[in-house]
Amino acid sequence: MPSEVNAVLTKSDKQRGNFPIGVKPNKSKKRFEARLSINKQYYHLGTYESPELAFIAYKAGKQAWIRKLAYEYYINGHISQRVYEALQNYEVEISD
Repeated sequence: MPSEVNAVLTKSDKQRGNFPIGVKPNKSKKRFEARLSINKQYYHLGTYESPELAFIAYKAGKQAWIRKLAYEYYINGHISQRVYEALQNYEVEISD
């Protein structure tokens, strides 16, 4: 599997802290930010009233990114159809 695809599936428990993956507290607003890291750059996905709502936004963004990567690598012949289909069906879980 290409390293970029493998990297997008790698967990980083150490960076998460006590919140769901992709969620960071915004103490000044008493809300929670959803953010997605792509190629070591963070993208703000919105600010939400609860960590669960922020996670839903993160999940949608992360899954869309994984599917986009899978499509690009598949049409260029860098991953098999089996890997492509697995990535298209990949679900981000709150416990990831």
